[in-house]
Amino acid sequence: MTDLYLQRKALLEQMDQIQTMVPGTLSEQYITRKRDGKPVRFGPYYKLQLWCQGKNLTRYVAAEQVPDLRIAIANHQRFEDLCQQFVELTVAMDQEEESHIKKKSKPKSTMNGSEKPKRFSG
Repeated sequence: MTDLYLQRKALLEQMDQIQTMVPGTLSEQYITRKRDGKPVRFGPYYKLQLWCQGKNLTRYVAAEQVPDLRIAIANHQRFEDLCQQFVELTVAMDQEEESHIKKKSKPKSTMNGSEKPKRFSG
């Protein structure tokens, strides 16, 4: 097994360890309203946004769900990073294999500088 193969296998094992994933971004929002003529700030309110089938979806999230959601979002990003590394390693393995095959299949020249090529007579 090549080093690239072992690295790729390790990436797959890391991917397998990820148990929760949520795509998107989490933002914190506040609302300011006037009470007795003075501004009062309410919040934070948490909003999860993600792209799904070409549409931007928004979901408001309860504060008690935020810690787990942050972990799931980080897991999704980690998974995406591992996928990109997997693709890069797979391409490198393909290129290594192709290079190895080309080296093996190169025809060796039997002519030295003084010989003339033979003509084909059909």
